[in-house]
Amino acid sequence: MGMVQGALRSIRIQNFRRFSDLTIPRLGMVNLLVGRNGTGKSTVLEAVRLLMSDPDLSVHRDISDRQEDGFAETLEEDYSALDGLKRRGSSRDDEFRISDGERFVTGGLRVYQRVRDEDGDYHYEPVPFRSSAENVELVFELTSPDWRRRYSGDVPRKPKGVFDSVRGSCVFIGTGGLSRAEFAHLWISVALTELEDRINQSMRNSFTEVERVSIVPGNRESSVIAKVRGVEQPVALKNLGEGATRFFALALAAAKARNGVLLVDEVEVGLHYSIQVELWRLLVQMALEFNFQIFATTHSEDAIRAFSIATKENEAVDGRLIRLQSRGGEIEAVEYDEGKLWDSRNAEMEIR
Repeated sequence: MGMVQGALRSIRIQNFRRFSDLTIPRLGMVNLLVGRNGTGKSTVLEAVRLLMSDPDLSVHRDISDRQEDGFAETLEEDYSALDGLKRRGSSRDDEFRISDGERFVTGGLRVYQRVRDEDGDYHYEPVPFRSSAENVELVFELTSPDWRRRYSGDVPRKPKGVFDSVRGSCVFIGTGGLSRAEFAHLWISVALTELEDRINQSMRNSFTEVERVSIVPGNRESSVIAKVRGVEQPVALKNLGEGATRFFALALAAAKARNGVLLVDEVEVGLHYSIQVELWRLLVQMALEFNFQIFATTHSEDAIRAFSIATKENEAVDGRLIRLQSRGGEIEAVEYDEGKLWDSRNAEMEIR
């Protein structure tokens, strides 16, 4: 069996957030992004999310909302937040572009003039920002090979929920984890299946007091509960600590990402170093079985160690650690495959 890679073999990010022009020429099936604060690890996740979600305004809005760009009640400020996805200092006419060589997504502000033709029908023509023409409209335009979408004043102000805002199987887990509604949404994919049993086995391997985890409906919201050894009544999973909740959320998200992409920001949040190897083993195996690509970020040496062990053990997976670093004011990517990463760790090289 050959080594399995992933849907994205490379990515180029231009004029987006922190990046002027960043290229990561080789991506694996499982990718871990490391680097100092401010080098753009989370921005790479945002770029992958946009690329894999097609031009969906709600994804752009969710990204801006998480970065605290915010959305105001006025249309002009709302567009400013969307335009803030571009690199700071770029002109109003510029756009951002994210591409893997085949698919792409671009975004930026545009001005269109409504023009009436000889038959009395209206159509829109692009005009310069400084145009003095009448009947002009400011829009935020998103373009991909299959779509061109122009969003104007009739779009909703608030971003949708994380899982409603993506297309296909692009699943994003931020540092704040999942809401109870999002847990319930993901549970549907695994309830009463072999995958439910496997996730619970991994939970037992990592949290010895846990016998089983499930989700039950409530009057307003569902609850995530656990059967704990020696305790008669189920308890809320959150009572067992942040690590148990995080582990369960990542396992459910992996099940949802079938034939797509799983994005995890700061994968180590809440997880004790002793269970991170078990988590990565589960994620790597599920990625192979369900054909999804993983992109995760970390600040943790323990997470790097767990990643290197899990990818080294599984010869079928193409695992890559990508270190982002600043050089001359610009960000560049340095890649480590499993072998190079393992050698670097054994030599005690600093790669975070």
